[in-house]
Amino acid sequence: MDAKDPALRAELERRLATLARDETGDPAHERLSATNLWLLLAIVAVLTLAGWVMAG
Repeated sequence: MDAKDPALRAELERRLATLARDETGDPAHERLSATNLWLLLAIVAVLTLAGWVMAG
């Protein structure tokens, strides 16, 4: 594929615009609060320790 091809370039730009538009307002792209980050860290730590205990 040639990136200089106008039809290909237009299609890629159209797809990129569609992806960007679909992500607007998506809660998955919001920043996590400090509380949520600590909670996520605690969950990861507990699951990691549980995995080590079960493996040992």
